[in-house]
Amino acid sequence: MHRDESQSEAEKGSNHIGSRRLHDDYSLDSISSDGTALRSRTSVRQELQQFLRSTRCQVLIVSLVVIDTVLVITELLFDLEMNNKVSSVPFILHTLSLSLLALFVVEICLRIYAYRFDFFTRKGDIFDAIVVIIALCLDALYLHSHDAHSGVGLIIVLRLWRVVCIQNAMVLQVRKAGEKYLLREHECRLHAEQEIERYRTYTYAQDVYIKSLEDILRRNGIPFQEECKSLPDINRISVVAEVNAKE
Repeated sequence: MHRDESQSEAEKGSNHIGSRRLHDDYSLDSISSDGTALRSRTSVRQELQQFLRSTRCQVLIVSLVVIDTVLVITELLFDLEMNNKVSSVPFILHTLSLSLLALFVVEICLRIYAYRFDFFTRKGDIFDAIVVIIALCLDALYLHSHDAHSGVGLIIVLRLWRVVCIQNAMVLQVRKAGEKYLLREHECRLHAEQEIERYRTYTYAQDVYIKSLEDILRRNGIPFQEECKSLPDINRISVVAEVNAKE
């Protein structure tokens, strides 16, 4: 009887240990899967940030903004020439402009996803988003309006102002890249100067050692060929330049 109870308790203990190990393995698998998903999301955000900061993306956005501005100006000219006549061309141009603005809204959403809370600390991106939203609202408001002067001037100004903002951002990006390049070159120069100073000190120590060996040979009357007549100045660099004389 006691033997059966001990066997049942042992089976319960083994089942409990097995379930605990299974739970631990499941928790470890879930933690590893969560970590992998987090790393993948972080890598996607980093790649998206690099793409949005790239010159190719900036040039593409500026090109789309210029095309959008040309569409708005062309629509304005059509409205002025039609003299309140019914035509589908301004509506088509307006629809294309709205499509481009929808692409700009997608771009802003991608920036918010890539930078997250850092997006709201960047004044240029916030102003750009406000310009896009205002332009989209005005375009949607005047979609069925045939008045050439109603809001079109403000829309054009917003388009051109966005071009200026994007160009300023590109100039700032190029300036930062140039400053990083100059800083890297300055660090490389300092490193090279330190290397030169170290090798100069090492060469001077070798010359002193060779001079002491020559003195020992000279005191013992051992003949040798003198190559180093005098010690070089450690703080001086000699430069030899060859100039070809004109015949």
